[in-house]
Order: sequence, then structure tokens, then C-alpha cells
Amino acid sequence: MVRYEDLVLRREATMRSLIQELDLAWDDALLVPTKTGVAWKGNSSRVADAEAGVDLNAWQQDITDREVALVEKHLGPWVDRMGYDRSPVKGTRAAALDQCSGLVRTLRNRLWEMSH
Repeated sequence: MVRYEDLVLRREATMRSLIQELDLAWDDALLVPTKTGVAWKGNSSRVADAEAGVDLNAWQQDITDREVALVEKHLGPWVDRMGYDRSPVKGTRAAALDQCSGLVRTLRNRLWEMSH
């Protein structure tokens, strides 16, 4: 498996390790990100070049607490295996919100049943 951080910060070493593991021939073109065979320069929200200062934590601005909790719930063992820290505060908060919304649904359903 390849961690995004390793691919961005140690592109050549990571690619060489991957190619060796797959028993493929090395080609320097593997160091140049491409899209349909054309060098990819990135887009306005993400930069493809590590030297340009990729923010490895930018995802934290784009993901909600609930999404973090869902990822950790379903992919927790992989999160651990890849060496990432879990987010107990986000996970706990999202779990609490889920429990509260479940309780509200239950109460609403019971009140509706009682009134009909």
C-alpha cells in the first residue's frame, strides 16, 4: 500500500519501491503525474508538485466530523495499519450527534403514534 504523504514527499523512493514490489521495469516517466498521457499540472484547489508546497492536511478543511467518524468506523483497521492517528474528538462528537438524532427520531415516531 502507498500512503499519499509518501507519494508526495518521497515520490521517487515510493514509486521505486512500488515498481519493485510489482516486479515491473522502472521508467523515469513514472515520476511525472499524467492524465491520459499528458503531463498534469494540477488544478486550482490542489497542487501536483511537492516542491510547490502541497498542504498534506488540506483534507481536514474539506471533511466533516461525521465523515471522519464514518471513515474510522468502516476503515479503522486500515487507518491503524497505515500508521494514521484516529480522531477521537471528531469521532466521539459525530457518534454523539448520531445518537441524539436517533433519539429524536424515536421520540418523534412515538409521539406521532400516540397522537394517531
